[in-house]
Amino acid sequence: RVLPDFLDAAVSRESARAREGIESSGFSRLSGLRWPRAGVCMHALADTMDSLREHGFPPVFIFLYDQTWSLLCHLFDVAADVLGADDADSLEMGLSVFAWSLSAQGSSEKRVGSNFGQPHRDQSYSECHTADGRLAMCTLWVAVAAATVDSGCMHFLSKGVDALLDEP
Repeated sequence: RVLPDFLDAAVSRESARAREGIESSGFSRLSGLRWPRAGVCMHALADTMDSLREHGFPPVFIFLYDQTWSLLCHLFDVAADVLGADDADSLEMGLSVFAWSLSAQGSSEKRVGSNFGQPHRDQSYSECHTADGRLAMCTLWVAVAAATVDSGCMHFLSKGVDALLDEP
C-alpha cells in the first residue's frame, strides 16, 4: 500500500499499534501525524474555533472552512491505515461530525460546543460491530489544541471492564 506524504513508515508502525489497542481495549491513540505536510494547521483551526466562540458562534461553524474538510479527507487515509483497510475509498464517513471548543472545568459558560458534561457512548456495540464481532465503525476524535484534564480531555472505559459494552 502506498502511503500519502504525511503518513510515513514510522506512523504506519504506530497505526499497527493503534489497531492492536482498538482490538484489545476498544480505543487507542495515534500520534506523530504530520498535518502540515497535508496542508492542515491545527493551531489555525484552534484559533478560528476560539474566535468563533468569542464572537458568539458555535465552534461547529469551523466546518465552513476548507481546511477542516481537508483534515477530514486526510483522516480517511489515517483510518484506513489503522483499520488495515485496503484503501481509504473502502471507508464511509458517517454524517456525525462536530467541533468542540471546551471550557475549563467549573466554567459557567453554557454555549453549544463549549463542553460535554455527561459521560456517553457514541454508538452501541451492535451499531459498530458486525454480527460476528468485527469492528464495522469507529469514532475518531482529533484534538486541534492540547487536551488536558482542565480543558476537557477524554476518558475511556476499556472494553474489558465495560459491563454494558454489548448492551443496545
